[in-house]
Amino acid sequence: MTNVKNKVKALESAKVINSELKRLKIDEWENYQVIKDAAIKLAARAQAEADNIQNKQHTGEDQLRGQFAQILFQEILGYNNSISAVDGNFNYMEEKSALDSSRHADGLIGSFSAGDESDRKADLNVKAVVEWEDARYDYDTTDISKGVMQAFNYSALYHFHSTLQKYVLVSNFLTLRLYRGDVHSAQEFDLTRLGEDKQLQTLLLFLHASRFAPNQEGGSVSDEFYAVVPEDENPAVTAEAAKELGHLADELKQTHGYSEKEINVLLTRILFALFADDTEIFEGHKFTQFLEQYVSVRPDGTTNLITELNILFRVLNSDYSEREKMGIAKESFYGSFPYVNGDLFALELEPISLSVEILNKLREIAKLDWAMVNPIIFGSMFEGALNAKKRHSLGVLLC
Repeated sequence: MTNVKNKVKALESAKVINSELKRLKIDEWENYQVIKDAAIKLAARAQAEADNIQNKQHTGEDQLRGQFAQILFQEILGYNNSISAVDGNFNYMEEKSALDSSRHADGLIGSFSAGDESDRKADLNVKAVVEWEDARYDYDTTDISKGVMQAFNYSALYHFHSTLQKYVLVSNFLTLRLYRGDVHSAQEFDLTRLGEDKQLQTLLLFLHASRFAPNQEGGSVSDEFYAVVPEDENPAVTAEAAKELGHLADELKQTHGYSEKEINVLLTRILFALFADDTEIFEGHKFTQFLEQYVSVRPDGTTNLITELNILFRVLNSDYSEREKMGIAKESFYGSFPYVNGDLFALELEPISLSVEILNKLREIAKLDWAMVNPIIFGSMFEGALNAKKRHSLGVLLC
């Protein structure tokens, strides 16, 4: 079992939060008392589950998820689903896994239209992925394939199909965490204390549908609230990463004839691996090791990059029991990669021969410090880098 210590810092300082709360006067909202009544109800249920854990008992995730989701997202935060949608548009979707245990996130926040709920395409306008775990779940020391990391894996399925900023919400029914961009930045809300005005109003400040849900243009009130770049993210590195990946995409399309869909699939997976390398999801920079040691150059100047990537992707998509059947030992190089739940690596790519120039370009890209890259800013930059018509508007950042 691979364990990760998730050290997180708050998305905003107490000073900024208090200033915003004072300005917004949430307690004067017309429906505030109705919201607070629902919050008191949810807090009582969260406390009851906390007491169960104290007594070495717990209620199963499946039993709690439906009632908690309805109270939290609809009654408190003001989201609507396809059933409560008046004009066919809605902003909260209970995902397939909550209904038939397939490998998808438990919920999605975004901008949806009639038919989206039954058509689970990756091009949905998703702003946040929601994942529930049972009350025994510990955010800070956990199996890599569960909870926080699992939610980020699901988020990767939607990452390049929308210009919306990306967030992840994870809850163990006692607390709720809102992650912005990576596992190191999160705001935590104590659900057992949600009946207290300060706790409730802070939750509403960050996540109420009137502030967080995307509008028709894809933005939201909260986007400006989160606009400050964290100290450990570097805009220059972000711009460089977007530029280099854009050039790589161009070469794949023009020289090797990859379709836009194939490019999206390949680069989304590569990006996940690059972030994983520099954020300790892959221990010891294993993806960089893979590029340096396990991809070879043939006499004709082509490489077996796609063939080896397919092997790696197949491993990442297989749990440890499946790997044993494939003859891959847990102690081997490939076997030591973590299992990535969520179908991100399910589709096998056509094993075409790529040039040594592509390999060298990818090795150079891997040398960037991806822990310094802001995934939110990167997403819009990279979208521009893929589209030549958009490059001019992005100016020198993508030259």
